[in-house]
Amino acid sequence: MSDTMKEIMEFPTIFTFKAMGENTEIFRNDIKNIFVRHESALITEKASTKGTYTSISITVEVESFDELQNIYTKIKETNGLKFHL
Repeated sequence: MSDTMKEIMEFPTIFTFKAMGENTEIFRNDIKNIFVRHESALITEKASTKGTYTSISITVEVESFDELQNIYTKIKETNGLKFHL
């Protein structure tokens, strides 16, 4: 994320992360495990039409820009990830 984003964002903030990847239990659990410490995380899942992929949206309160970057780094390292926002 850019320094400009760091300057304009105010924390804590509610943020929604999206991860699209293989529709496997391992992928879904790996993504959800990133947010284990966020007890109030709102998690929604939607499988693709053919069931090959799944989209997971997680809305949580993020305390700092560093925490935001750390979460994105963990998402990017997840096996089976195809795309993330």
